[in-house]
Amino acid sequence: MRLTDKNAMQYYLTEAAANNWSVRTLDRNISTLYYQRLLSSQKKDLVSVPKPIRP
Repeated sequence: MRLTDKNAMQYYLTEAAANNWSVRTLDRNISTLYYQRLLSSQKKDLVSVPKPIRP
């Protein structure tokens, strides 16, 4: 699988080395767009936690 985004490539290389990802884990994270999902989740405002329902 080829990556065109150099930032994504650097992220996957760094994370794979730091966390001892197997080839299978690396391939899964790339194919599920882990880097892009991580970036998009960081750009959103914090989601407020709903208050528990009291009986």
